[in-house]
Amino acid sequence: MPIYEYECPECGAITEDICPMSGRKDIITCNECGGDAKRTMSFRGIVNPDAPNWLGSACELLVPDGERRPETRAEYNRYLSDNGIVERGGREV
Repeated sequence: MPIYEYECPECGAITEDICPMSGRKDIITCNECGGDAKRTMSFRGIVNPDAPNWLGSACELLVPDGERRPETRAEYNRYLSDNGIVERGGREV
């Protein structure tokens, strides 16, 4: 089944929803603030269990030593946005 991602414009939280294509929704309730989270485009590929963890690898390069590293996709996206690496919506700056 596909995984759909939703981003809340109010708080920036990312929520994932697994459901059949026939049951997908364009808007869901945000788990963080209760606002309307809108479905976003996701470019996720097939996960290879033998491949290195992309989040850990990316954080090794981006996050300075001694600083807490993001542990979820939402924290990683928030880190990128907060540090001016990408704007909301995934566009590079």
